[in-house]
Amino acid sequence: MPKEPTIASLSTAIKSLRLENRKLNNRLSESLLKTKNFEDDVNDIHHGVGMKINRLAMAIGKEDAVNPYF
Repeated sequence: MPKEPTIASLSTAIKSLRLENRKLNNRLSESLLKTKNFEDDVNDIHHGVGMKINRLAMAIGKEDAVNPYF
């Protein structure tokens, strides 16, 4: 017959799970911040490359071949 858990063992398990949950929430927050920073970097690069392509298109007389919003 299996032994039932005691209140003390359940309380210890809950404390442990709460601590683990806090750690995971902290890791998630850090990962979300890193992802947002990465997204900002990619957008900056995309914008910069678009501007360079537009300048090149203007230099060779093909302004109508590119997106004018960079």
